[in-house]
Amino acid sequence: MSNDMTCKATTAAILISSTLMSNVALAKAGPYIGVNVGAGRMDTVSIGHENAKYKLKEELGGLAAGLDIGYLWEQEKLEYGAEFGFDTYAENSYKLDDQNSKYKGYNFDLLSVVKYKFNPQWSLFGKAGIAYVNQKTTGDTKKNLNDNNKEIKPKAAFGVGYNITENLEINAEYSHVFASTPNKLTDRNVTKDNYNEIASVDMLTIGTKYSF
Repeated sequence: MSNDMTCKATTAAILISSTLMSNVALAKAGPYIGVNVGAGRMDTVSIGHENAKYKLKEELGGLAAGLDIGYLWEQEKLEYGAEFGFDTYAENSYKLDDQNSKYKGYNFDLLSVVKYKFNPQWSLFGKAGIAYVNQKTTGDTKKNLNDNNKEIKPKAAFGVGYNITENLEINAEYSHVFASTPNKLTDRNVTKDNYNEIASVDMLTIGTKYSF
């Protein structure tokens, strides 16, 4: 994603958050906390198809987890509010001949939340806002590509929830951080800058949320 497109997406996310937060009057309110576990990965490129050229071992993605704290206002079947969260996800590692490299990352996010309740049990929800992404590369490479980048990127999520009780919900959620795809370790023109561009992040999780 180009810097111009990322800037526009980030601006749109902030405007959505501001609009939702300006309509909180005369609505029932309540805080909540949620925990999510599932699979996730940074969208760095697999070079497995080049295995004939190199002695290669790569591991991309794996276990992911998150913690959310938010506040929702309720008007009939619609709930809306804001959420602060933390997500962490598995490393992406590459071993290529005599080189090795790892991507590590996590993000903090601030999202607006909209939730529609079909009935007392089932609901759909969407989220949009910004994420502060921390991404670090470590390892031993010929061009010394190690670096640590931190950037703010747009983030969105959607999912479905089911209330077990009035206060306890289980849910499934997909989230995406809109960023870039770093250059591959095998690219001839790879540099520290393009190898360490902030990668997009995808997560698919199952979680629980408790409303107070």
